[in-house]
Amino acid sequence: MSLSDTHRNAGNYVVREITRQLAAWDTSACSAVILEPGAVISRCRIHRNSEGGEPYVMEFHHSGRLYSCPLFRFQPRTQPVQFGGAEGAPAREAVAV
Repeated sequence: MSLSDTHRNAGNYVVREITRQLAAWDTSACSAVILEPGAVISRCRIHRNSEGGEPYVMEFHHSGRLYSCPLFRFQPRTQPVQFGGAEGAPAREAVAV
């Protein structure tokens, strides 16, 4: 088992792919953004929101930036990435010709 497998299994390293447009909050720019389907996001973690509003927020990284959005919005618009042969490369479905 590699170090990256250990992190994924421990829940410290979660990689997901956006399947439908996802409205999120860019925490650095303090602005709302729309992330498009196909974007791969990493370091996903649930955060309990103590400031009011939605009780659970998902925090995640994309392209070196930190984003957040309500958990109820995140779950139906993302899916786990299945890794193939090369470490870190998402496996894509083959198309028969």
